[in-house]
Amino acid sequence: MIEWKEEYSTGMLDLDAQHKILFKYVNNLEEIILSEGYSEVRVSNILDYLNSYGKNHFHYEEKCMIEKHCPVAAQNKSAHEKFLHQFAVYQERFKKEGATPEFVKDVYHWTQTWFIDHVCKIDIHLHACVAPNTF
Repeated sequence: MIEWKEEYSTGMLDLDAQHKILFKYVNNLEEIILSEGYSEVRVSNILDYLNSYGKNHFHYEEKCMIEKHCPVAAQNKSAHEKFLHQFAVYQERFKKEGATPEFVKDVYHWTQTWFIDHVCKIDIHLHACVAPNTF
């Protein structure tokens, strides 16, 4: 399971809350794996949510980085575009394969790694751009 750590903080409480929600949905994939409850509906709902919420979150985060003059704003946008492209590939794969154990494990491992790497290597740069008490 991905657990929130203070070292992941962007300095903006609303963005951090959104990250926690994304982590929760990635963790839902792990719960499916552990319980072996590979329900098509459940997996589809998680994928749809991650796609929709992810797009909204990415848009908001990109806006925040621009407003706060974050030096990694362009890198952040590029990483988001790559994520959305790969996620679309997974969604197409889901349409063909369904909620197979291999598919769910692949999506889980990829999203878990991507979110932790992204937050730790890119998003945390926002913290230095946020003035104290402006959360």
